[in-house]
Amino acid sequence: MIIFQSFFILLITFFLILKFSKIFGIEKKTTIALFLFRTILCLSYVPVAKALMWDSAGYYIYAGVVDRFGVTGTDLIFTITYFFKIFLSFNNYSTALIFAFIGNIGILAFYANIKDRFKNINLAPSIKFLANLLIFLPTINLWTSSISKDAITFTCINLIIYALIKIRSRKFLLIISIILFTLVRPYVGIVSLFSLIIAFSGKIDLPTYYKFFIRISALFGLIFIGFTVEQEFLKLSNLNASDFSDSIAFYQEITAVGENAVDLQSLNFPLKLFTFMFRPLIFDANGLFAYVMSFENIILFSIFIYPLIRICTTLKLKKIKIDSKIIFLSIFLSTTWILFSFTVANLGTANRYKLMFLPALIYLTLSFSGKDKRFEDKKIMIY
Repeated sequence: MIIFQSFFILLITFFLILKFSKIFGIEKKTTIALFLFRTILCLSYVPVAKALMWDSAGYYIYAGVVDRFGVTGTDLIFTITYFFKIFLSFNNYSTALIFAFIGNIGILAFYANIKDRFKNINLAPSIKFLANLLIFLPTINLWTSSISKDAITFTCINLIIYALIKIRSRKFLLIISIILFTLVRPYVGIVSLFSLIIAFSGKIDLPTYYKFFIRISALFGLIFIGFTVEQEFLKLSNLNASDFSDSIAFYQEITAVGENAVDLQSLNFPLKLFTFMFRPLIFDANGLFAYVMSFENIILFSIFIYPLIRICTTLKLKKIKIDSKIIFLSIFLSTTWILFSFTVANLGTANRYKLMFLPALIYLTLSFSGKDKRFEDKKIMIY
């Protein structure tokens, strides 16, 4: 019965993913390859997570056992898992496949956003090749193929970018995605809502009443999340922290555990940023998983450094259209990158957390990696 149920879920999600691939304009063979790869990771991860009692297993095992129900953060994942486990009688594998399906939508949206840069930006073949590799990176697919917040947040941020590319026809997708993103990761959601308000302050391809509605919705979202997470994230009353520096030190301490932990206090500001996003590298990898992460980080860093190398070799700044999505992604990426680089000392944990804004980094980097095909004026155009 367990095998039959999981196989049925697998067939249904496969059929739906093929439908989503048409919406995103992704080739069928790529979609199938991604689905098979992610399914193998998902089914392999379930027994490992259970044996090691990782978060993914805990969500399922303790759903309905512990009193964790709510609409934000960890409580929301417990509520979703409880629904599948208790009301629908899904086993662990079937529930994991549902989350893997959600993450699969995110991967397809991620690839669609990358392809948008391929279509509108003249990029070197080497940078295109590396960008294409991103959708098959093992850890990205692993973290988004299990019962976790990562599957939802990774999908949401990619859908937000996808919606901003053609905001007029995808405005409701933007609203739904940013609401769900904020509910799952409230403290990052505050940054995303603030970034959206700033981005929509300028000219944008939307009727005035839609812009007003989105701004007001984002403002009310900020107020709601502010009250929701005040006790846990803002006041930090249970930490006995009196100021912001104490809070940073606290989070550095609780994440500075495990084989892949680093001493953040010994690093300067640029090294903190580099460490969070691009370490471990080969020389400081410790264990098989760390070596996998280091391989991925080499690819990420190569893509990130490419536009800087181009600028240094040509001595010319790249011209780019500064529109609402560029403003949103720039504020969102810079703020979250700085905050997490100061507070997350474990590189394995950082590898998961950066999935929330890695798509923003890739989209912006590709945008600066070549000449915009739609750029007609010599001056930077602001929309």
